[in-house]
Amino acid sequence: WIRPSLDFSDKLAKEAKTNLDKLEEFLRKLRETKGKPGKNNKNLIENFEKRFFEVLEDDFNTPKAKGLIFDFISKINKKIDENQLSQKEAKTIYNFFKKINEIFNILDFKKIEGKEVLSKEIKKLVELREKHRTQRNWQKADEVRKKIQKLDYKIEDTSQG
Repeated sequence: WIRPSLDFSDKLAKEAKTNLDKLEEFLRKLRETKGKPGKNNKNLIENFEKRFFEVLEDDFNTPKAKGLIFDFISKINKKIDENQLSQKEAKTIYNFFKKINEIFNILDFKKIEGKEVLSKEIKKLVELREKHRTQRNWQKADEVRKKIQKLDYKIEDTSQG
């Protein structure tokens, strides 16, 4: 049987870029996670891995696989925010995404792992912004955040700083 042709548009390309950015940001967060083991994390991770391969075995159903990935990311991000994901669990997930990348080859793990080493300029800007935030000078903190973003870094305020 003949499959329908692939749709392509600027909107879809932007969506793909946004999804890729979310995935890379998630993987960076995993590398920094140092929480406590969470309730049911082992089952959540194992079920995701199992379901992911089941979906791919079903006629390489990539739209469904993508849905599973982003649903899983949402659940794990919540665990990270609640400090309910250990470093060991995060490493297991990270390594599974490396395995996924062997199939799709869309992630640049060297880039993901390299972005952790911030330049001196970025570190100074982050420290300056934090100083403004502790002094409750929100306008200056926002100005510094914009400078950081112009240098192609994303800054996110979390409960961990």
